[in-house]
Amino acid sequence: MGGWQLIGNSRAVNALASAVSSGSPARSYIFAGPARVGKAAAALRLAQALNCAADDPPCLSCETCRRIGEAKFADLQTVTVEATTDGPAHKAISVEQMRDVEATVALAPYEGRKRVVIIDPAEEMSAGAQNALLKTLEEPPPHVVFILVSADADRLLETVRSRCRRVEFGLVAAAEIEAGLIERGTDAEQASVLSRLAAGRPGWALEAAVTPALLARRDDALDAARSLAGMDLADRIDAAEKLSDAFKRDRVAVDETLAQWLSWWRDIVLTQSGAGDAIANLDRREQIAADAERLDRARVTAFLEALRETRQHLRANVQSRIALDALMLRVPAKRQEGAPTTNT
Repeated sequence: MGGWQLIGNSRAVNALASAVSSGSPARSYIFAGPARVGKAAAALRLAQALNCAADDPPCLSCETCRRIGEAKFADLQTVTVEATTDGPAHKAISVEQMRDVEATVALAPYEGRKRVVIIDPAEEMSAGAQNALLKTLEEPPPHVVFILVSADADRLLETVRSRCRRVEFGLVAAAEIEAGLIERGTDAEQASVLSRLAAGRPGWALEAAVTPALLARRDDALDAARSLAGMDLADRIDAAEKLSDAFKRDRVAVDETLAQWLSWWRDIVLTQSGAGDAIANLDRREQIAADAERLDRARVTAFLEALRETRQHLRANVQSRIALDALMLRVPAKRQEGAPTTNT
């Protein structure tokens, strides 16, 4: 079965399919939206659609579609922050990587109709890398399509953004994620749970359905989130230091941890507000209800906002230790027995 086969974001997908079928796709795109909502998957689908020879591309079954899906296609180039085996981790996509792209796109396609360059995460390009890319975006070769995948597109230079067609991706309804999981063979009961835990992110749900370790990491993150209110300040500052060290090694993993923390504290606020049926972490309903009783609603709400701000600060390259220390200072403490409550 062919087609784009993505979960949710039908408006974005339909716009891309229409551009391909009309024969007038943009030379450069920004796929903007939250993490794990399908941007990277859509980028691969667009690469397949641009090179597939079927009447209604992408067919997903021809040799070209298969090779692109496996990232083995000569005319597909993916650029990301380079991993290191020794020394400090790279923090950005470099000028040298963009110069390599510039040299590659000057060549005609080797086995397809279009060369496709996917830059993910595009917001991690250094200023120098963005300026190097800008030279190519100003006069892109006709056989090349650039796709900049970004969870924080505002960090891209305005000169880069202005030369790309922006396609917005958003969080996906739980019902759509559940249906998509079932269609792909996930047990209905598991699909129901994962679609709620995904918090609108089909990419996370699809991975969790086949990766038990991902759910184990989620459990660890939620345990850590719950433990914060019972820690003294010294322990919380120690936790901030460990999280900061982890951030230097793996920014994505720490952002996912903070996302899980956000889901936990959001569930507490929902429960305190009388909207407990809307919580995401259904398997922890009793723990959430207990904490909702013991924690001050105003302080929980303030901490929830602090978590959102901290994720934004870390993405904007604020020093991680400072941002995380500040976050820990705002953790709500459990109320003493008989203390007044603001849960009204």
